Amino acid sequence: MSLPQESYEKVNVRYCDCNSGWIHMDLSVGDKNIYLRLSETFDPIPDLINWMEAILTDVMECAFEIDEEGNKVKFISERRWNERLLLTIDSGDVRIFIRTVVHRRQMLSAFYSGLKNFADSEGYIPEQWARVTLEEKIKSIISQDFNSILDELVQMSSDKLKKFLFVVDPAYHLEWEGINDSSWKILKLYDLTMDPDNKDHEKGMVSLPSEWVIDEDYDSWSDEEKKDYIADYLKHPIDACYSGGDLKKIRSKEIEAYLSENQTDEDIK
Repeated sequence: MSLPQESYEKVNVRYCDCNSGWIHMDLSVGDKNIYLRLSETFDPIPDLINWMEAILTDVMECAFEIDEEGNKVKFISERRWNERLLLTIDSGDVRIFIRTVVHRRQMLSAFYSGLKNFADSEGYIPEQWARVTLEEKIKSIISQDFNSILDELVQMSSDKLKKFLFVVDPAYHLEWEGINDSSWKILKLYDLTMDPDNKDHEKGMVSLPSEWVIDEDYDSWSDEEKKDYIADYLKHPIDACYSGGDLKKIRSKEIEAYLSENQTDEDIK
């Protein structure tokens, strides 16, 4: 005996606004819309992928959380039949609560394909979300074989190499004119952090470029020694580095194999 076809709500997911360690997720389930902020500090993407993969194993129930740095939103999937799932999205208060039937393939496609499309778009800025190394940053700027880039860098003096690294990843530090007392500076930085609207803390403050540190004996080394040094040096993360996983590197063979199968359910075409 065949089970009855159960109606379901369509899921739409849009990822956007990658900036300063945050990515926005605009999610609609049927006529209900919610807006979530994904934090690189509590990167939820690996758990989202694991959740979707667990759903594919036909487990009876599975869940994961998105931590918006204080507010937690839980996603719960319960298996039904004919590719249907009971999806619950709950923040523990009246702000967010959705509980409805969805179609497994349609929902997974919305979450996963949306993520892949966002990762390949100009809207995704890796250095605003993920741990990015100097090497990766250089490769994103210069479309040239990396060994050729290394050969060119080896020909630079230490001073020119410092200037090149600053152009790739400019960094600045704060100083106060005429103040050399490090303890005083620490207190000033504390005051500035705790009370950023108080302009008195900024009196005499200047932003100065920070110089990259290169070994003092660098210019006396052989080309081979320099190349090894630079290759290792470029593994360092850029200055403004976040801790999220690089979305361009996130892939699931299980989900992609499932989504690539021919769709046979007429109501999701």
